[in-house]
Amino acid sequence: MYAFIHQGANFAGALDYILDSRGVYDKSVQLIGAEGVDIPLSPDGEPEFDADSIAVSFQIQASMRPQISKPVQHLILSCPPADKEKMTPGLWRSIAQEYMQKMHIKDTQFIIASHGEKDNPHIHIIYNKVDNDGHTVNDGNFYYRSFKVCRELTLKYGLAWGKGKEISNAQNIHRPIDSVKKNAAKLITETLKESANMEDFKLRLLGKGVMTLEVMRSDRPGLLFNIIGDNGRKYAFSGSQLNKNLSYSKVQSFFRKDCQTKSQQKVETPRAAEYVHKISKVINILSSPSQKQESSGQQHPSKETKEQREARYWEEQSGALNVTFEDRRFVEIIH
Repeated sequence: MYAFIHQGANFAGALDYILDSRGVYDKSVQLIGAEGVDIPLSPDGEPEFDADSIAVSFQIQASMRPQISKPVQHLILSCPPADKEKMTPGLWRSIAQEYMQKMHIKDTQFIIASHGEKDNPHIHIIYNKVDNDGHTVNDGNFYYRSFKVCRELTLKYGLAWGKGKEISNAQNIHRPIDSVKKNAAKLITETLKESANMEDFKLRLLGKGVMTLEVMRSDRPGLLFNIIGDNGRKYAFSGSQLNKNLSYSKVQSFFRKDCQTKSQQKVETPRAAEYVHKISKVINILSSPSQKQESSGQQHPSKETKEQREARYWEEQSGALNVTFEDRRFVEIIH
């Protein structure tokens, strides 16, 4: 048996994953333990996996120590496939409680859930780093102590320790790989720039294998992006988890600004048409026989006045149009 730990700031996000409350991850979830949290019940008395409601209980207690930026403690206890037949919910519950006791995780809120994956039997434990009295749960030398406790429990319950490759595979399953988030953020950001509005944005992402959901969290709208990683696992990231510019409010703001820019461009179009009309009119006037001057073979007097030199300059610059000195002021304005 081996353990992994993740720390975070968002209880709702962690609970949404381990309880699969939105059915995104296609997991068979069983709640096998909880303490200090309010879990809603269905009319049949079964627990309802409402991540947002459960998160409220955790967040209220965490607010006693606002200086703790990451109160979410997410533990994963995992066994190799060789132990899958013996890992019943009752045994998992006993192992989880003993692990927490030996790690001095006590007097705080927690929830324990198992995922029924045959190739990787494991449980998830979410606990609050802020305990019931507003103190911080001790996590000093956590990894060293956890390794020692895992070895003790493995020997006590006759479990397999797991080889290096099995542990590495388990890490890839449980931990959203940084490259998955990075690639997802890049893909979604590029698609946003190509999109005209929210519906267009969703359709373009769907064509690229990303499903976008508009969700409500704590009475505020949010975006949830569902993507399949290179390892074949499903991941769900909120927009703010990927990039601060991919939150619901920032995406909506992007579309509003883009719409305003296009509106301004449409306002400028008549002015451009007006200039084209004026230029065409000037070309017609300057091309009329009355405005033409004979330029070929024209002999300039040896002594030219300043006005004559300017007139000749503008005549040479005008090309086929033969713009005269009297016309140059309008040409300057057009240019």
